[in-house]
Amino acid sequence: MAEGYHRLCEQLMKERDNQIILLVKAGVRHKSIACQVGMQPAGIEARLHKLREEGKLPVAGGSNG
Repeated sequence: MAEGYHRLCEQLMKERDNQIILLVKAGVRHKSIACQVGMQPAGIEARLHKLREEGKLPVAGGSNG
């Protein structure tokens, strides 16, 4: 049961990351992204940093808050 739960959580996190990536590429502001995916703005910043480290997003030059 726990294995299935962890697999589901992993899938939900991947879907959320994909949604974040699409919204960032569309030029949506970080605060709006946070509202749409149910996260705090600081959490979005941390997640974007991680996605950039993983190469899933290009490294940006400025803030989009």
